[in-house]
Amino acid sequence: RFAKKLEKINHKIKVISERRQRYGIDLIEGSSSDVDDFNWDQKQTLADASLFMRHDDFIGYESDLKLIMEWLQNENSGLSIFSAIGLGGSGKTTLVAKAYNSKIVKQQFNYHAWITVSQKYDTRRLLRNMIKELYKAAAEPVPEDVNSLNYRELIEMLANYLCLKRYLLVL
Repeated sequence: RFAKKLEKINHKIKVISERRQRYGIDLIEGSSSDVDDFNWDQKQTLADASLFMRHDDFIGYESDLKLIMEWLQNENSGLSIFSAIGLGGSGKTTLVAKAYNSKIVKQQFNYHAWITVSQKYDTRRLLRNMIKELYKAAAEPVPEDVNSLNYRELIEMLANYLCLKRYLLVL
C-alpha cells in the first residue's frame, strides 16, 4: 500500500510540473536562481520560436494580422507604440512575429530588431542587445566599444543610430 501511495504522489508531482511548464507558471518565491534561469531560458526559447513558424501554421488571426500590417505600413504615423495584450498562450507573440517576419513590413523599415526581454532585466544589457541586433539586421559591424559604454552613452549611440530612420523594434 505504501508503494502504491508513493507512486500516486510521484505521478501527481509529475503532472503538476508538466502543467506549470505548459502554462509558464513561475516557481514560488525563494526558489534557486538556477531554476529561475532555466525558466527564463525556457520562456525565451518559446518566445523566439514564434519567429520561425511556417506560414501554414498560423490559423485564425487573419483579421488581426491585417490590422497590424496596416498600422505598420502607415508611413505618416510618426512614432507609434503598439501593445499586444491578452492571456498567456492566446497567440500574441505568434501574431506579432507573423507581422514582423513579413517581407512587406520589413521593406517599410530601414532597421528592425526582435529583442526578448525578461521580467527581471538589466537596462544596459537590453540597450546593448538592441544596438547589436539593429547593426546585425543592417549587416553592419557592431561597434567594438559597445560593451564598455555606460547607460547614457548607450542611449546616445542608439538615438544617433536611429535618428531620422524608420525602424521597428519588437520587445
